[in-house]
Amino acid sequence: MKCDLSRAANLVAEVWIAVAILFYSISGLGYLYFGSVSVIYSDLWRIFQRCLTLSWLRFALPRWNDHPCFFPNLLGIIDLHFFHGKQAPFILLGIVLTIATTLILLVLIWRDKAVGTTSRMVAALIVVMSNFWLGRDTTTAIGFFNCFSYLVLCPLAVAFLWLPKLRSDSPHFWGAAVAVLIGGFVASLSYGTGLAVWPALLLLAWAARLGTRSLVVLLIYSIIAVILMYMLPLPPDQTFYSVRQLVEAAAAAPVSMLSWLCRLIGSPVAYVIAGWVSQQSPSLIAESWIPLWIGVAGLVLAIVAVASSVIKRNIGQNCLKFTGFALITFALFAMIIIIIGRAPSLRDIPSEANAPRYFFWSTLFWGGFLLLMLERGAKTRYLRWPIFVIVLAIPILAWPSHFSSAVADRFVRVNCEVAATSLIDGVRDVKQLSFLAELEQIDALVPLLRSDRLDMFADGLQDWIGLNETTLFGGKHKPEKLTGQCSVDALLQCDNGAPAARVVGQAIEKRRVNPIIRWAITPVSWIFGQQIKKGHLTPKTWVIVDPAGVIRGVARAWPVSPFINRIFYRGKLNTTGFVGYIRDYNPELKYVVRSADGVLSDEKIPVQIPVAKLTML
Repeated sequence: MKCDLSRAANLVAEVWIAVAILFYSISGLGYLYFGSVSVIYSDLWRIFQRCLTLSWLRFALPRWNDHPCFFPNLLGIIDLHFFHGKQAPFILLGIVLTIATTLILLVLIWRDKAVGTTSRMVAALIVVMSNFWLGRDTTTAIGFFNCFSYLVLCPLAVAFLWLPKLRSDSPHFWGAAVAVLIGGFVASLSYGTGLAVWPALLLLAWAARLGTRSLVVLLIYSIIAVILMYMLPLPPDQTFYSVRQLVEAAAAAPVSMLSWLCRLIGSPVAYVIAGWVSQQSPSLIAESWIPLWIGVAGLVLAIVAVASSVIKRNIGQNCLKFTGFALITFALFAMIIIIIGRAPSLRDIPSEANAPRYFFWSTLFWGGFLLLMLERGAKTRYLRWPIFVIVLAIPILAWPSHFSSAVADRFVRVNCEVAATSLIDGVRDVKQLSFLAELEQIDALVPLLRSDRLDMFADGLQDWIGLNETTLFGGKHKPEKLTGQCSVDALLQCDNGAPAARVVGQAIEKRRVNPIIRWAITPVSWIFGQQIKKGHLTPKTWVIVDPAGVIRGVARAWPVSPFINRIFYRGKLNTTGFVGYIRDYNPELKYVVRSADGVLSDEKIPVQIPVAKLTML
């Protein structure tokens, strides 16, 4: 009877784990694809300006903000020269690297035959949650930065995979040495935290009893990596702290350094808690004592677990323990590098230790910590199910923060696209441009992007402005069953000082849905609503035309299908909106909007002028 109950409990746990893994994998990938910023964003304005004004070698080699970024910089050069500076290649590559890293870590834990299937599935859930939880979206929802981070983590995972074969008596010693060398150096030259790979690998080799020969090889690699790091040229604009400045800042406040480290560790857990309290509370909770004491508890337990493994040197034959030890030690060293590297700024702004942009690394800490606890529980009868229950509850506990981050990412993406549309139209919409970067950075780079037809200018929509509508698409037009409305939303100025207006509207065109597709989604529509079966779609590109037939501006939409909106976003997105701008705006003229997705629509939506007088923004 007791055996049957245990078997049933294991079966229920395995089914729940399979559902949770599938759910977070699909939702995580979907949110990354639909929510990642699709235009140049944040620090990319500064990075791409350097790329376009320096030779490729002077751009790729220097440390930026004291980070070695050689391999990500190479990707930037390739993107600008072969993919017109668009962000889609970065988004897709980031997703591929995320999947590859997850699979490598799953291979590491799954080959552990010392624990049962249920324990390995629980470990798989930990790995999936660590990589697909969207609380890390400050990094992962920006394609270029996601590539930065996973160009550290994916080669690191490869190094972890090959490290056990680096034993002196292994027939694969030199193959493993090459694999670890490549993985370590790619990680080291991709981001500042990549240097944490070497102390982590040395500790792993010691705790796994790989032998003196392996330790010597890794020590040589580490020394070469540090020397190579400091041989890299300094950035031309001197955006770095010297080693002396960092040491002085760290030595001046050792207690504060420890406090910042604990806050850095505890912030992801506090963010998960905040997701259940209120959408307005993450910053309040992050600045409270909650992340500090969570981090203290996590750090103490982690030090005990790591110290025990280092002393006993017993992780070599246990893949679950090996993987947990690898993740937790790397994450600890990475966060120590962050704290030391940011010490001068943390001294001025202590709350920066709670910044979500560091969740990418602190989440790995908790993933490794849970794997170590899981391995411990597998050996201790009374710990096994309590640890199982804690891990099995994580998908539920993490859901509010996961979903709210996804909706926020989509909001940022759409607003960045609106800002890009204002640049295409040559209109200075300061409110929207603030989503992209600082105005000085935008003003410096936009002329280069426009002249080289990069990023938002790559499709040539800016060339339509001033043309007669009859010249588009060879004069082709057809009925699109288009309905909608739009109006002037704000008065602005063009980049040359001429008057401009922002136009906001809603529109759909009815399209026939294939009967097979309609039939296939019918069961889903019973749960999520009949609207996902409607064949409504909003055109992506629009032109704004004056009474003389001259195109005075371009509008764009960023629709997702009703199906995606209901399944992934619970219907919270505006799937029918579009935004555009009118250059040389004259309120006395009557403008119309026509869709322009490869052909002009016969239908014309008049631009309404509000009765209330608008003020210039």
